[in-house]
Amino acid sequence: MQTEDTTTVGIDDILDAPMPEVSGTQAAPAAAIVPVGSPEEAHTDEALAPITSGFAGGQMSGDRTQEDFKFPSLTLLQKSSRIWDDPHRPKNISVGDLVLNDSIIVGNVDKPCTIIVLAGKKRFKQVITPEMRKAGVEPNKVGSKEEVLKAGGSLDRDAKPPFLYEPLGTMLILVEAPEGANDLDFPLEFGGKHYCLAFWTVGGQQYRHTQGRITSDQDSVLRGAPIFNLRYKVQARREVSRISGDTYYTAVATMAGRNDPDFVAWAAANVPSL
Repeated sequence: MQTEDTTTVGIDDILDAPMPEVSGTQAAPAAAIVPVGSPEEAHTDEALAPITSGFAGGQMSGDRTQEDFKFPSLTLLQKSSRIWDDPHRPKNISVGDLVLNDSIIVGNVDKPCTIIVLAGKKRFKQVITPEMRKAGVEPNKVGSKEEVLKAGGSLDRDAKPPFLYEPLGTMLILVEAPEGANDLDFPLEFGGKHYCLAFWTVGGQQYRHTQGRITSDQDSVLRGAPIFNLRYKVQARREVSRISGDTYYTAVATMAGRNDPDFVAWAAANVPSL
């Protein structure tokens, strides 16, 4: 009997996937689709096999790739956010809201949301000029300080675009359901509370107040132990630009306590391929 080959995707593979928006489904290879009665049918064993061939009862089988992992994203809504200009966005969401899956308010300036970070990865993103953005130029993204220097960039805050690079973080998190939320939107349950797996991408000043602070906590408080030993409150904070005078929002993460050992074990089980 031929055994099925399954491939496990590591957490780095998932965090390296395009963030935060991933759409589409993985299509079957074209070679496996053979029209009935075609010349190829006579030379293809798969065409003669029953439709259930190779299926594993109760399982979604086959090699896993980045595109097989589709989680909601957490977004701090700004006037520049993509969904702000979407005519189909829910009318109850406002600038400064922490929004899950483009539709569910989980926090804002007045009320924080609770998250548990399962994994995170730091990269660097080029800061481009408004003229470059208007011309459709995409900022460069690299994975290390060495790559920043190799690209002719700088991490010095006094550097000017397009030579300036800033931290860009991506975290896989558990978002705790706010009061009154639909359990279907938060399908994971532990200790009577519901949670949802989500990606959260943060950059610039927001990186320093969230992923930067969380990384520091892992080193100084946990001494390198898994970060999901801690839980965080995340709240939006209103800021005013010293240059333009415009109002914008940044997210701030504050440690809210340690998780008990049973929760930590449960959280570890919900990290893909940890």
